[in-house]
Amino acid sequence: MINVGKAMHAKWFDDFNWNNTDKCHLGRQAYGNYLSSYIRNQKKGLVLNLNGEWGTGKTHFLKQLYTDLSQKNKLPTIYINAWTSDFSKDPLLVIISELLEQMSVLFISDTDIKKDAIKLKTNEILSKLCVFGKRFHNGSLDVLAAYLSSKNEAWDTGLDATALTTVVSHFKFNDTTKQFELDEPKIGRTLKDDYQKQVKAIEDTKNLMAIYANFICDSSEGDNAGKIYVLVDELDRCRPSYSIELLETIKHFFDIPNFVFVIATDTEQLSHSIKAVYGANFGGHEYLSRFFNRTATLPQGNLSGFIKSQVENSNIIESFSKGKIILPRPCPNPTVLQIQEFIIAEIEKIVIMYDISLRKTAQLIAKFESIIIEAYEDIFVVFDFRILLQLLAEYSSDGFQQIYQSRKVSERYPFKPSNETKNNLGWQDYDSDLIGHVIRDKDFSKHYRLDLSETARASCIRYEYNMSWLFITKLTGNENDELKLREAFSADKPNNVGNRDVKIHNDNVLYSYIDLINNVYSRYSLYGVWNKKNYFEKVEISGSLSSN
Repeated sequence: MINVGKAMHAKWFDDFNWNNTDKCHLGRQAYGNYLSSYIRNQKKGLVLNLNGEWGTGKTHFLKQLYTDLSQKNKLPTIYINAWTSDFSKDPLLVIISELLEQMSVLFISDTDIKKDAIKLKTNEILSKLCVFGKRFHNGSLDVLAAYLSSKNEAWDTGLDATALTTVVSHFKFNDTTKQFELDEPKIGRTLKDDYQKQVKAIEDTKNLMAIYANFICDSSEGDNAGKIYVLVDELDRCRPSYSIELLETIKHFFDIPNFVFVIATDTEQLSHSIKAVYGANFGGHEYLSRFFNRTATLPQGNLSGFIKSQVENSNIIESFSKGKIILPRPCPNPTVLQIQEFIIAEIEKIVIMYDISLRKTAQLIAKFESIIIEAYEDIFVVFDFRILLQLLAEYSSDGFQQIYQSRKVSERYPFKPSNETKNNLGWQDYDSDLIGHVIRDKDFSKHYRLDLSETARASCIRYEYNMSWLFITKLTGNENDELKLREAFSADKPNNVGNRDVKIHNDNVLYSYIDLINNVYSRYSLYGVWNKKNYFEKVEISGSLSSN
């Protein structure tokens, strides 16, 4: 039985657990249980590609899978961040060293009767590794010697001078290149010269790993006896050559019943990386398929839950609670909970409108938070956070930069993109304002009454965002803005709306702005109202804030 409490990443058990609904904001419990059951019940080995686009939460899900396999099912599981080992020249060294290190803490204890035997088996694998490993590059002598020395103490493996000497003896100093080079043992030379010996060397390594898995794992685990689960993350962030080498290593050295690999990738991006190595006409997808037995696509997850978790872990609501004016607002005199729910819904609408990934959504919220925190250092500040969010989304998206730049110099209401922009974004067949384009074919049913038609919901959304744009285009930062705002809003009263519910909605939006004008401009010297230039300055300053 493994010692779960000593797992290398036991700290993940609370925060990355899909059975804890308070932590699993993306709502992937059902999918997680399904995938876990599938990989746990394989009679043979498996290499599964967990496919998800950049920013869909693959790392989060992989950590949840680690918790499920390790904590809930008590199975030996290791997690490898391929990106952090990208500097290495030998993926085999990376995988085996992670395997030995993470397995040792699970199985070795002072009272374990197999403690000494496990030390010997670990020592044997390290010795074999220096024989079967690929050619080491300059500086590898120091790295490997330091590695073995550190593990001698950390693992209490019992490595002695003989083990270190075995490794060092394979190196010689080249007087011409002034570098240490691997003086390969006989089997190393044979691998180059004889194909059959190459095959045998790989089989020897596979056998060694199978023996290790069966030896170290508890034989009482039934169908999972001798199985080790390896989760590989961030492969698509690595150097293309390293990604390929790591996949090749898994295919050739770990194609045995004892190992189940789950490799998280953005398959499309990884395919492009492979083409960068082999050429634009190379079949990247077909090439990748040879490494994986199965591919599972990660579902999008619960967007509202994700945004809610990001907002709750920020200072956004606390900052808004300080302000005297909130624009727009969910209702007159809203509670803190109503403010939170309203802001989450507004962020979600922006994410849907601009097709923003989860990772980009987290970045958007972080930038939004940075602006809000500074803004509400003055509790009498007045700004429209809806248009601020929209400008943030446009500024942060390459495809919408042209629109953002056009908005800076435009006071056109409603704002319409140029024909060039429409062509670039595939909108050339539609004559609409900007909001009409970004909401086309998007589902906003959860944000408005279900009995409203799609056309009615679209009318509500367009009025909201166009009013926000109208508001900031009339602001120059002086008391004369009041008259311009009153004239503009008076001209834009929703009088000719056929749907009664839409008219009520739009009237409420309009009157919230009129109420703001009445409150703010009666005591203008007290409030600090942003002008249009302020919005763009804040957005661009926040662009200096990035997350990895």
